[in-house]
Amino acid sequence: MKNSFKIVLILLIATPTFIWGVYYTSRLIQEPTPSDYKFLRNAPGKFLGKLKGGDYTHYQIFGPDTGKPIILIHGGGAAGSYVWTFNFPALLKAGYRVYMYDLYGRGYSKRVDKPHTLALFSNQLSTFIDSMAFTRPVSLVALSLGAMPAIDYASKNPSKISELILVDPAALNSPFKNKLLKTPIINKLMMTFYWHPKSIEKQMNEFYAPSKMVGYRDRLAYFSTIEGYEDANLSTWLGILSENVREQLTIVGKNNTSTTLIFGENDPYFSRKSAAEFHKIVPKIKEFSIPKAGHISNYEQPKLVNEILLEVLKESQN
Repeated sequence: MKNSFKIVLILLIATPTFIWGVYYTSRLIQEPTPSDYKFLRNAPGKFLGKLKGGDYTHYQIFGPDTGKPIILIHGGGAAGSYVWTFNFPALLKAGYRVYMYDLYGRGYSKRVDKPHTLALFSNQLSTFIDSMAFTRPVSLVALSLGAMPAIDYASKNPSKISELILVDPAALNSPFKNKLLKTPIINKLMMTFYWHPKSIEKQMNEFYAPSKMVGYRDRLAYFSTIEGYEDANLSTWLGILSENVREQLTIVGKNNTSTTLIFGENDPYFSRKSAAEFHKIVPKIKEFSIPKAGHISNYEQPKLVNEILLEVLKESQN
């Protein structure tokens, strides 16, 4: 009897210790690159905020000082502002002043140890805009998750925004409803042993033709090795993607802010039914659907999206 008790006791102690050891080792293998100065030295552009101990934001600016300012806000992908690679050159050619920054936990921006809520990302956008000291209203072009802080900011600062362009927005309904994600410890184990090994393939399958998106896959593969990758995604799902900006979008509509919707016809998260929701909230919204494009339509079909962006921006200047 005593021996049986000892065995049970040993198992109760050894099992969680073993699991924790495997978990910790797996994290080190999956995220071997610390987000330190060596990592940041590879970054193009500049940083806003203190690199040591601060919530710094990585950003890039292109184009003439005299050009109309446009801020490109990417989605939740780890590659950050890389998703605009095939879009900003067309804007530069048209004479615009283009600003791109990485959301916290993505690209070269800080892996912040804070809940990834709407308030966090909205404050990042607000701080960025204030720091740039714009002398004229700016255009916000926001992709997927980036649509939420963009809509939130536009609802509160209508005089500072000339137009709002939403690309495959994740703004009204969260696609992540797995209850286990809300269960402490289990969610961490799920991220390490299930989600991380499949993360790149899952994200690539959001494209209409993932086999053609080699460059994007490579960037995901690189940034998925940066320390904090899993934590940032889990915190995002539990935070901002569990929220919505329906109320803020309603205010944007009432303010008559010029609003445009662009979405891929094969987007697994955004459908024509989703577009209809936006129309109900913002009746004057301009809508464009992109054929043979998935969730990141601006990257998959840049020529079509660039034509729309330039058309919409030109109309707002007339």
